[in-house]
Amino acid sequence: MPTRGRARRVRRGGLAAETDTDGHGARRRGSASHRFGPGPGRGRNGSVGRDRAIQGDTVRLVNFRDAAEFGGTPLAPGRLFRSAAPYLLTGADVQRLQQRGIATAVDLREPDEAMPPDWQPAVDRGLRVVRVPLAGQVMASRRARRRVQADRAEGHAVLGGFYVDIVEHAGAGLVQVLETVAAGGPVLVHCAAGKDRTGTVVALLQSLAGADEDAVVRDYVETNQAMPAVLRQEWLARSGATPDDTDRADTDDTDDTDDTDDTSPTAAARGSADTDPITAPTGLQAAPEGAIRMLLDHLREHGGTRAVLGRHASPDLLDRVVAALTAGQPA
Repeated sequence: MPTRGRARRVRRGGLAAETDTDGHGARRRGSASHRFGPGPGRGRNGSVGRDRAIQGDTVRLVNFRDAAEFGGTPLAPGRLFRSAAPYLLTGADVQRLQQRGIATAVDLREPDEAMPPDWQPAVDRGLRVVRVPLAGQVMASRRARRRVQADRAEGHAVLGGFYVDIVEHAGAGLVQVLETVAAGGPVLVHCAAGKDRTGTVVALLQSLAGADEDAVVRDYVETNQAMPAVLRQEWLARSGATPDDTDRADTDDTDDTDDTDDTSPTAAARGSADTDPITAPTGLQAAPEGAIRMLLDHLREHGGTRAVLGRHASPDLLDRVVAALTAGQPA
Protein backbone atom coordinates (compact mmCIF):
# COMPACT_ATOMS: atom_id res chain seq x y z
CA MET A 1 0.00 0.00 0.00
CA PRO A 2 1.20 3.55 -0.64
CA THR A 3 2.86 5.19 2.33
CA ARG A 4 2.24 8.86 3.05
CA GLY A 5 5.15 11.03 2.02
CA ARG A 6 7.07 8.29 0.26
CA ALA A 7 7.65 7.79 -3.43
CA ARG A 8 7.24 4.20 -4.63
CA ARG A 9 9.47 3.11 -7.46
CA VAL A 10 7.53 0.76 -9.70
CA ARG A 11 9.16 -1.06 -12.60
CA ARG A 12 6.94 -1.33 -15.65
CA GLY A 13 8.49 -3.62 -18.22
CA GLY A 14 11.91 -2.04 -18.69
CA LEU A 15 10.89 1.36 -17.32
CA ALA A 16 11.18 2.35 -13.69
CA ALA A 17 8.96 5.29 -12.82
CA GLU A 18 8.59 7.27 -9.63
CA THR A 19 5.06 7.25 -8.26
CA ASP A 20 4.57 9.80 -5.49
CA THR A 21 1.39 9.39 -3.50
CA ASP A 22 -0.32 11.22 -0.69
CA GLY A 23 -1.10 8.07 1.27
CA HIS A 24 -4.53 7.64 -0.27
CA GLY A 25 -3.36 6.42 -3.66
CA ALA A 26 -3.61 9.87 -5.31
CA ARG A 27 -0.66 11.18 -7.27
CA ARG A 28 1.01 14.37 -6.24
CA ARG A 29 1.86 17.10 -8.65
CA GLY A 30 4.81 16.19 -10.82
CA SER A 31 4.30 12.42 -10.65
CA ALA A 32 3.24 10.17 -13.51
CA SER A 33 -0.39 10.61 -14.51
CA HIS A 34 -2.86 8.23 -16.11
CA ARG A 35 -2.79 8.28 -19.87
CA PHE A 36 -5.68 6.92 -21.89
CA GLY A 37 -5.10 5.90 -25.48
CA PRO A 38 -1.85 5.05 -27.26
CA GLY A 39 1.26 7.11 -27.22
CA PRO A 40 3.62 7.38 -30.18
CA GLY A 41 4.58 4.00 -31.55
CA ARG A 42 2.37 2.07 -29.16
CA GLY A 43 -0.52 -0.34 -29.56
CA ARG A 44 -4.09 0.77 -29.71
CA ASN A 45 -4.48 0.47 -25.96
CA GLY A 46 -1.27 2.32 -25.17
CA SER A 47 0.89 -0.74 -24.66
CA VAL A 48 3.61 -2.22 -26.80
CA GLY A 49 2.54 -4.77 -29.39
CA ARG A 50 -1.05 -5.98 -29.55
CA ASP A 51 -1.98 -6.15 -25.88
CA ARG A 52 -5.75 -6.28 -25.97
CA ALA A 53 -7.96 -3.62 -24.46
CA ILE A 54 -11.71 -3.31 -24.43
CA GLN A 55 -12.89 -0.55 -26.78
CA GLY A 56 -9.32 0.59 -27.37
CA ASP A 57 -8.92 2.27 -23.97
CA THR A 58 -6.28 1.45 -21.41
CA VAL A 59 -7.66 -1.47 -19.44
CA ARG A 60 -6.09 -3.74 -16.89
CA LEU A 61 -7.90 -6.87 -18.08
CA VAL A 62 -5.07 -8.03 -20.33
CA ASN A 63 -5.11 -10.70 -23.02
CA PHE A 64 -8.78 -9.86 -23.61
CA ARG A 65 -10.48 -10.72 -26.88
CA ASP A 66 -13.59 -12.12 -28.50
CA ALA A 67 -13.16 -15.83 -29.24
CA ALA A 68 -14.82 -15.25 -32.62
CA GLU A 69 -12.32 -12.59 -33.62
CA PHE A 70 -10.21 -14.56 -36.07
CA GLY A 71 -12.99 -16.01 -38.23
CA GLY A 72 -13.18 -19.59 -39.47
CA THR A 73 -15.85 -20.32 -36.90
CA PRO A 74 -19.66 -20.21 -36.63
CA LEU A 75 -19.30 -18.56 -33.22
CA ALA A 76 -21.33 -15.38 -33.13
CA PRO A 77 -19.32 -12.30 -32.11
CA GLY A 78 -19.98 -11.12 -28.60
CA ARG A 79 -20.87 -14.52 -27.13
CA LEU A 80 -17.56 -15.85 -25.78
CA PHE A 81 -14.65 -13.77 -24.49
CA ARG A 82 -11.31 -14.71 -22.96
CA SER A 83 -8.72 -12.92 -20.85
CA ALA A 84 -6.08 -13.14 -18.17
CA ALA A 85 -6.90 -12.63 -14.50
CA PRO A 86 -8.41 -9.30 -13.38
CA TYR A 87 -5.20 -7.78 -12.04
CA LEU A 88 -5.69 -4.21 -10.81
CA LEU A 89 -9.24 -3.93 -12.14
CA THR A 90 -10.83 -0.48 -12.00
CA GLY A 91 -14.38 0.82 -12.09
CA ALA A 92 -13.81 2.03 -15.64
CA ASP A 93 -12.77 -1.48 -16.65
CA VAL A 94 -15.97 -2.85 -15.15
CA GLN A 95 -18.00 -0.38 -17.19
CA ARG A 96 -16.30 -1.59 -20.36
CA LEU A 97 -17.21 -5.17 -19.51
CA GLN A 98 -20.80 -4.09 -18.96
CA GLN A 99 -20.80 -2.34 -22.33
CA ARG A 100 -19.94 -5.68 -23.90
CA GLY A 101 -22.89 -7.25 -22.09
CA ILE A 102 -20.64 -9.56 -20.08
CA ALA A 103 -22.56 -10.55 -16.96
CA THR A 104 -20.78 -13.85 -16.20
CA ALA A 105 -17.11 -14.71 -15.75
CA VAL A 106 -15.86 -18.28 -15.52
CA ASP A 107 -12.75 -18.30 -13.33
CA LEU A 108 -10.61 -21.41 -13.94
CA ARG A 109 -7.97 -20.60 -11.31
CA GLU A 110 -7.31 -22.35 -8.03
CA PRO A 111 -8.57 -20.46 -4.95
CA ASP A 112 -5.09 -19.43 -3.81
CA GLU A 113 -4.26 -17.73 -7.13
CA ALA A 114 -6.55 -14.74 -6.67
CA MET A 115 -5.06 -11.45 -5.47
CA PRO A 116 -7.45 -8.87 -3.97
CA PRO A 117 -9.41 -7.02 -5.07
CA ASP A 118 -9.63 -9.45 -7.98
CA TRP A 119 -13.21 -9.45 -9.35
CA GLN A 120 -14.74 -7.68 -6.33
CA PRO A 121 -15.25 -4.29 -8.08
CA ALA A 122 -17.20 -6.09 -10.80
CA VAL A 123 -19.10 -8.33 -8.40
CA ASP A 124 -20.23 -5.20 -6.55
CA ARG A 125 -21.79 -4.08 -9.83
CA GLY A 126 -23.55 -7.34 -10.55
CA LEU A 127 -21.00 -9.57 -12.28
CA ARG A 128 -21.55 -13.26 -11.59
CA VAL A 129 -18.32 -15.21 -11.11
CA VAL A 130 -18.46 -18.98 -11.55
CA ARG A 131 -15.36 -20.57 -10.06
CA VAL A 132 -14.20 -23.77 -11.73
CA PRO A 133 -10.68 -24.70 -10.53
CA LEU A 134 -9.44 -27.04 -13.25
CA ALA A 135 -5.78 -27.54 -12.33
CA GLY A 136 -6.62 -29.17 -9.01
CA GLN A 137 -8.77 -31.76 -10.75
CA VAL A 138 -5.99 -32.56 -13.18
CA MET A 139 -3.23 -32.71 -10.58
CA ALA A 140 -5.35 -35.06 -8.48
CA SER A 141 -4.74 -37.63 -11.18
CA ARG A 142 -1.58 -39.59 -10.39
CA ARG A 143 -0.97 -40.21 -14.08
CA ALA A 144 -1.28 -36.53 -14.89
CA ARG A 145 1.07 -35.59 -12.06
CA ARG A 146 3.71 -38.00 -13.32
CA ARG A 147 3.39 -36.58 -16.82
CA VAL A 148 3.87 -33.01 -15.65
CA GLN A 149 6.95 -33.94 -13.64
CA ALA A 150 8.48 -36.07 -16.41
CA ASP A 151 7.89 -33.62 -19.24
CA ARG A 152 8.53 -30.37 -17.43
CA ALA A 153 11.52 -29.45 -19.61
CA GLU A 154 9.95 -30.39 -22.93
CA GLY A 155 8.23 -27.11 -23.78
CA HIS A 156 5.12 -27.63 -25.88
CA ALA A 157 4.87 -31.31 -24.89
CA VAL A 158 4.13 -30.58 -21.24
CA LEU A 159 1.59 -27.93 -22.21
CA GLY A 160 -0.12 -30.14 -24.77
CA GLY A 161 -0.13 -33.01 -22.30
CA PHE A 162 -1.70 -30.78 -19.70
CA TYR A 163 -4.42 -29.73 -22.14
CA VAL A 164 -5.22 -33.37 -22.89
CA ASP A 165 -5.27 -34.13 -19.17
CA ILE A 166 -7.87 -31.39 -18.65
CA VAL A 167 -10.13 -33.14 -21.15
CA GLU A 168 -9.51 -36.54 -19.61
CA HIS A 169 -9.44 -35.74 -15.89
CA ALA A 170 -11.43 -32.55 -15.31
CA GLY A 171 -14.80 -33.70 -16.61
CA ALA A 172 -16.75 -32.31 -13.67
CA GLY A 173 -15.25 -28.87 -14.17
CA LEU A 174 -15.84 -28.95 -17.91
CA VAL A 175 -19.51 -29.79 -17.35
CA GLN A 176 -19.78 -26.80 -15.02
CA VAL A 177 -18.29 -24.58 -17.74
CA LEU A 178 -20.65 -26.03 -20.35
CA GLU A 179 -23.69 -25.45 -18.13
CA THR A 180 -22.65 -21.85 -17.58
CA VAL A 181 -22.22 -21.19 -21.30
CA ALA A 182 -25.47 -22.99 -22.14
CA ALA A 183 -27.38 -20.63 -19.84
CA GLY A 184 -26.87 -17.96 -22.50
CA GLY A 185 -25.53 -14.43 -22.52
CA PRO A 186 -21.97 -13.27 -23.20
CA VAL A 187 -19.49 -15.18 -21.04
CA LEU A 188 -15.87 -14.35 -20.21
CA VAL A 189 -13.51 -17.29 -19.53
CA HIS A 190 -10.18 -16.70 -17.82
CA CYS A 191 -7.46 -18.23 -15.69
CA ALA A 192 -4.22 -16.55 -14.61
CA ALA A 193 -2.59 -15.75 -17.95
CA GLY A 194 -5.57 -16.63 -20.14
CA LYS A 195 -3.27 -19.05 -21.92
CA ASP A 196 -3.48 -22.71 -20.90
CA ARG A 197 -6.60 -23.52 -18.92
CA THR A 198 -8.42 -20.78 -20.78
CA GLY A 199 -6.84 -21.84 -24.07
CA THR A 200 -8.03 -25.42 -23.56
CA VAL A 201 -11.58 -24.50 -22.60
CA VAL A 202 -11.96 -21.94 -25.38
CA ALA A 203 -10.53 -24.38 -27.94
CA LEU A 204 -13.04 -27.02 -26.82
CA LEU A 205 -15.92 -24.56 -27.13
CA GLN A 206 -14.76 -23.27 -30.50
CA SER A 207 -14.28 -26.79 -31.82
CA LEU A 208 -17.63 -27.96 -30.46
CA ALA A 209 -19.32 -25.08 -32.26
CA GLY A 210 -17.71 -26.09 -35.55
CA ALA A 211 -14.60 -23.90 -35.82
CA ASP A 212 -11.88 -25.16 -38.12
CA GLU A 213 -8.61 -26.14 -36.50
CA ASP A 214 -6.60 -23.33 -38.03
CA ALA A 215 -9.01 -20.78 -36.55
CA VAL A 216 -8.60 -22.37 -33.11
CA VAL A 217 -4.81 -22.23 -33.51
CA ARG A 218 -4.84 -18.59 -34.63
CA ASP A 219 -6.81 -17.55 -31.57
CA TYR A 220 -4.61 -19.58 -29.22
CA VAL A 221 -1.25 -18.28 -30.46
CA GLU A 222 -2.48 -14.68 -30.29
CA THR A 223 -1.83 -14.92 -26.55
CA ASN A 224 1.91 -14.72 -27.30
CA GLN A 225 1.41 -11.03 -28.09
CA ALA A 226 -0.04 -10.41 -24.64
CA MET A 227 2.33 -12.40 -22.42
CA PRO A 228 4.72 -9.51 -21.61
CA ALA A 229 1.74 -7.47 -20.37
CA VAL A 230 0.34 -10.45 -18.46
CA LEU A 231 3.61 -11.05 -16.62
CA ARG A 232 3.99 -7.34 -15.92
CA GLN A 233 0.48 -7.04 -14.50
CA GLU A 234 0.88 -10.10 -12.30
CA TRP A 235 4.18 -8.83 -10.96
CA LEU A 236 2.76 -5.40 -10.22
CA ALA A 237 -0.19 -6.94 -8.42
CA ARG A 238 2.08 -9.20 -6.35
CA SER A 239 4.26 -6.18 -5.56
CA GLY A 240 1.34 -4.44 -3.89
CA ALA A 241 0.68 -1.93 -6.66
CA THR A 242 -2.82 -0.50 -7.00
CA PRO A 243 -4.76 0.80 -10.01
CA ASP A 244 -4.06 4.33 -8.74
CA ASP A 245 -0.28 3.99 -8.91
CA THR A 246 0.17 1.96 -12.06
CA ASP A 247 -0.37 3.00 -15.66
CA ARG A 248 -0.08 0.18 -18.13
CA ALA A 249 0.40 2.64 -20.96
CA ASP A 250 3.63 3.81 -19.35
CA THR A 251 5.95 1.20 -20.88
CA ASP A 252 8.60 1.21 -23.53
CA ASP A 253 10.01 -1.23 -26.06
CA THR A 254 12.83 -2.46 -23.84
CA ASP A 255 12.69 -4.85 -20.92
CA ASP A 256 15.71 -4.71 -18.65
CA THR A 257 14.20 -6.96 -16.00
CA ASP A 258 16.51 -9.74 -14.89
CA ASP A 259 14.91 -13.18 -14.97
CA THR A 260 17.27 -14.28 -12.20
CA ASP A 261 15.98 -11.51 -9.93
CA ASP A 262 13.24 -12.96 -7.73
CA THR A 263 11.42 -9.61 -7.84
CA SER A 264 11.10 -9.58 -11.64
CA PRO A 265 7.83 -10.29 -13.48
CA THR A 266 9.25 -13.52 -14.90
CA ALA A 267 10.40 -14.78 -11.53
CA ALA A 268 7.06 -13.96 -9.97
CA ALA A 269 5.32 -16.05 -12.59
CA ARG A 270 7.46 -19.05 -11.72
CA GLY A 271 5.93 -19.11 -8.26
CA SER A 272 2.76 -20.87 -9.40
CA ALA A 273 4.48 -23.83 -11.05
CA ASP A 274 3.48 -26.34 -8.40
CA THR A 275 -0.20 -25.56 -8.88
CA ASP A 276 -0.21 -24.99 -12.62
CA PRO A 277 2.62 -26.12 -14.93
CA ILE A 278 1.56 -23.39 -17.27
CA THR A 279 3.35 -20.22 -16.34
CA ALA A 280 6.66 -21.75 -15.28
CA PRO A 281 9.43 -22.81 -15.58
CA THR A 282 11.06 -20.56 -18.15
CA GLY A 283 10.19 -21.77 -21.64
CA LEU A 284 6.54 -22.43 -20.81
CA GLN A 285 5.60 -18.75 -20.74
CA ALA A 286 4.44 -18.94 -24.34
CA ALA A 287 1.55 -20.32 -26.34
CA PRO A 288 3.26 -22.66 -28.82
CA GLU A 289 1.24 -23.87 -31.78
CA GLY A 290 2.43 -27.41 -31.18
CA ALA A 291 0.75 -27.52 -27.78
CA ILE A 292 -2.75 -26.68 -28.97
CA ARG A 293 -2.34 -28.98 -31.96
CA MET A 294 -1.63 -31.82 -29.52
CA LEU A 295 -5.05 -31.21 -28.02
CA LEU A 296 -6.75 -30.95 -31.42
CA ASP A 297 -5.05 -34.16 -32.56
CA HIS A 298 -6.28 -35.91 -29.42
CA LEU A 299 -9.84 -34.77 -30.06
CA ARG A 300 -9.72 -35.90 -33.69
CA GLU A 301 -8.20 -39.28 -32.80
CA HIS A 302 -10.96 -39.94 -30.25
CA GLY A 303 -13.95 -39.24 -32.43
CA GLY A 304 -14.07 -35.45 -32.34
CA THR A 305 -14.83 -32.82 -29.73
CA ARG A 306 -18.47 -33.75 -29.34
CA ALA A 307 -17.60 -37.39 -28.71
CA VAL A 308 -14.89 -36.53 -26.18
CA LEU A 309 -17.04 -34.02 -24.28
CA GLY A 310 -19.91 -36.50 -24.53
CA ARG A 311 -18.09 -38.68 -22.02
CA HIS A 312 -18.92 -36.04 -19.44
CA ALA A 313 -21.92 -34.12 -20.77
CA SER A 314 -25.31 -35.05 -22.17
CA PRO A 315 -26.18 -34.51 -25.86
CA ASP A 316 -28.82 -31.99 -24.81
CA LEU A 317 -26.28 -29.92 -22.88
CA LEU A 318 -23.88 -29.93 -25.82
CA ASP A 319 -26.68 -28.84 -28.16
CA ARG A 320 -27.57 -25.94 -25.84
CA VAL A 321 -23.94 -24.84 -25.67
CA VAL A 322 -23.68 -24.74 -29.46
CA ALA A 323 -26.94 -22.79 -29.69
CA ALA A 324 -25.73 -20.27 -27.12
CA LEU A 325 -22.40 -19.75 -28.88
CA THR A 326 -23.68 -19.54 -32.43
CA ALA A 327 -26.81 -17.54 -31.63
CA GLY A 328 -28.75 -19.29 -34.37
CA GLN A 329 -26.01 -19.22 -37.00
CA PRO A 330 -25.67 -22.41 -39.06
CA ALA A 331 -22.88 -24.67 -37.85
